[in-house]
Amino acid sequence: MSTSYMNGVGRRSGHAHIRRPVGELLRHWREQRRLTQGELAIRAEVSTRHLSFVETGRSAPSRGMVRRLAEHLALPPPEWDRLLLAAGFSPDHHLTHQAPNERRPAMAGYNELADRYVALWNEKDPDLVRAAVAELWTEDGEYVNEVVHVRGHQAIAEQVAFAQQYYAERGSFAFRSSNDAVGHHHTVKFGWVLVSTENGEAASIGSNFFVLAEDGRVAGSYQFIDKPPAF
Repeated sequence: MSTSYMNGVGRRSGHAHIRRPVGELLRHWREQRRLTQGELAIRAEVSTRHLSFVETGRSAPSRGMVRRLAEHLALPPPEWDRLLLAAGFSPDHHLTHQAPNERRPAMAGYNELADRYVALWNEKDPDLVRAAVAELWTEDGEYVNEVVHVRGHQAIAEQVAFAQQYYAERGSFAFRSSNDAVGHHHTVKFGWVLVSTENGEAASIGSNFFVLAEDGRVAGSYQFIDKPPAF
């Protein structure tokens, strides 16, 4: 991408008939389970503020976050998948008949890392961006695309803010992970798609390559563009 390109996006689900917002569904099921936002946030290991923003539509959850919330809300398989679809992800048909402890390896894998990375570039709250950058990258981690090479949490957070402004001036867009992440020997690669939230068309397609540190965080993120945006 250009200096504005964000990273980590993916394929849009073909189930466009799901219209109810993911935040509304989450709030419905949380209230059905008689849980406060704080109680659910603690169980799912997310911040109360982030959960509140998701419920009100101010933030987009990652696939991993949706799965954790679905698990701790004890949702039946159809509702689990409905939640994923509402968030713009494909359903977990291959997971829905497994027990919770059998789902954890898939949830903790490379695709969840890619989902968290993609969610960062869709995040608009500066505090949540800074927190997500610190969780994803090492202190001296790098973000590199064809025209940008920045290092450190502050510089990466500023790049995310720049990208948010750049795309907001040109329409309404969101990144989606292609859910195709693979990795070995402290490296990960995955595809992404930038889609228009107005018509669902792919504005840009690309991929990212991670070099991971020993603690599992990103030491270097390198971006490649297969289809650059027309604007």
